[in-house]
Amino acid sequence: MTVGTRQYTPKSGYTFLIVDATFQNLNPDETTRVSSSEVAVITAADETITAAGGGMQGKDINVGYEFVAMSVKDPLSLSLVFIVEKDTIDHAFKLHFQEVPLIPFSVGE
Repeated sequence: MTVGTRQYTPKSGYTFLIVDATFQNLNPDETTRVSSSEVAVITAADETITAAGGGMQGKDINVGYEFVAMSVKDPLSLSLVFIVEKDTIDHAFKLHFQEVPLIPFSVGE
């Protein structure tokens, strides 16, 4: 993965999983805040993997440190980066964020 002029490569046997998601606060008077440390994927083997970084959809993605995005009224459309084992990339995952029910997904959906 290239970010700006830097090349990021996961350890051998791992790959990047990029999840595009839109977050919107149900209370329009509150600020929507999403931190990469608050978002995780749960693998088919029930392993929880916290986001390794992220960014606004269509913009540069930050990898290797916590990413935080905030919006007062508009939804946040984010790309979140997870580092997963290559041999699990075609398995089912669940997206976990705060108290929201788990969201099942598979790569390519």
